Amino acid sequence: MENIKKGVEEGVFGAITLDTSIFDRNNLNFESGLLKHLKQFRYGSTKLIISDIVYKEVMNHLKKKTTNSVTELENALNQIRIPWLVDEKTLNEVKLLLIGNNSADSISKIRLQAFINETNAEVIEAGKLIDVQNLIDRYFDVMPPFEETGKKKNEFPDAIALLTIDAWANKKNTKVLVITTDKGWKDYCDKSERLVALEDLNTTLSLFQLQTNAYEVCFLLSEQVKKNNLFLWEAVEKALDYQSWNMDFTLEAEASYPYESEITEIVYKNFEFLVIDDSEIYFRPIEVDDSYIVTEASIRVKYEVEGNFYFSVWDSIDKEDIPIGGGKKTSEVTVDIDVLITLDISDIENFEDFSIVDVEILNTSHDVDFGFVDLDWDGGVDEYD
Repeated sequence: MENIKKGVEEGVFGAITLDTSIFDRNNLNFESGLLKHLKQFRYGSTKLIISDIVYKEVMNHLKKKTTNSVTELENALNQIRIPWLVDEKTLNEVKLLLIGNNSADSISKIRLQAFINETNAEVIEAGKLIDVQNLIDRYFDVMPPFEETGKKKNEFPDAIALLTIDAWANKKNTKVLVITTDKGWKDYCDKSERLVALEDLNTTLSLFQLQTNAYEVCFLLSEQVKKNNLFLWEAVEKALDYQSWNMDFTLEAEASYPYESEITEIVYKNFEFLVIDDSEIYFRPIEVDDSYIVTEASIRVKYEVEGNFYFSVWDSIDKEDIPIGGGKKTSEVTVDIDVLITLDISDIENFEDFSIVDVEILNTSHDVDFGFVDLDWDGGVDEYD
């Protein structure tokens, strides 16, 4: 890590690039979260490049996610149709109001192109850079990212993407910082003279904050955590409470009958700040401007999650599931999540004048174990509502 940090300080990296897994890990959320802060590479000596293979994979994932969200919306609207006596025309009007006449294909293209424009990213094309013979040799010699067995045995898209990025780096006579969680990508970078792999986007963004005051602010913020400064704790608590329903929880349970489940309530309980890399620092800089700084902190949060479970049995004669009742249960879950805190640093000389502009919870998926669940014989939960 120290060598990478030194390389950033000396300007040896002409570009950074992300593999598809990093986009997925950040929920394909271009408009907020960490991906939004890639716009800082719009101007400067280090730029953002994206392999056309990664670009197309991200586009496909985006279309799939967008299509699935429409399906979820339609299911939700259908669930209220009968209980609330809503006619189909009204449901269609609500759907039209929310998503308009856009298709999943068109809205995905609009969002991804807006991200490309905002970051001034360069999409590099394999057809103009790749050495096909090198690709063939790597496949038959089982060189990274190819592997002898498993799903990486025939991983041509990864190989094409990496060879394209490597060729771009050679052409520009520079190094590229590759953000990836993929083993094949990391193995390739380990053997490349031009590519250097890092797993975390947040760590990468932090490395590029070379302003002295960025780390000074993070140190001062960390001191405030140790002093239990109320304005900081209260700002994070308010965001956690307000954004509770944005948490992506998956209910897991054991039961005597097949069931469907839904979350009915999420209650924030408490949180604590976590130190970064066993240091005494709780914050790292993500993006710095003349008047603001975006910092990231890791926190451990406890939630209370309530779920309803709807049980059924299979009717072998009518060939359908027959509802037999439901059950309700509450479970506590503790999760580690990241949070972005934006501060106004117009008056860098006086910490007391710092103000918190925004607190954003970076959501990831978490499982909630409800243990064994059973029918509520007291009638607490009816059949499907």
